[in-house]
Amino acid sequence: MRYLASVNVERIEASEFISINLYDDTGRLADQVVKPYVDVEQAVNLMQEIALLYEQETFEAWTSTPELFAALLQRPGIAVILKHRHDTTDTFYAIRDHEDILRDIYEIKPKSVLPRWKNWLISILDKLKERLDNA
Repeated sequence: MRYLASVNVERIEASEFISINLYDDTGRLADQVVKPYVDVEQAVNLMQEIALLYEQETFEAWTSTPELFAALLQRPGIAVILKHRHDTTDTFYAIRDHEDILRDIYEIKPKSVLPRWKNWLISILDKLKERLDNA
């Protein structure tokens, strides 16, 4: 039986992370990697590096991210399957489990959510300020 990698691009606020969970041939979690997402090429190379660490020339990959699916489909030795988001929720929980640490390391600030009436008032004031500046 082959190793299985569950991989997705996950978000914390506006920051994207590549989340990889590698399961061994018995189905146990062998490795978990969370890194800032740069591009698809970086994600694919990272997956291949992890597989080489575990001496796996071929492995199966599950993803819900269409861009990763397209890139992994072009790599030999990776049997990739585009799965429904419910089948790859482990990558989401990997991010959520370590969210506090990731926020500290990468200095991700929580975005403030204002009520609609405050946003409306701010937009009116911004328009008024713009008119006064142009006058």
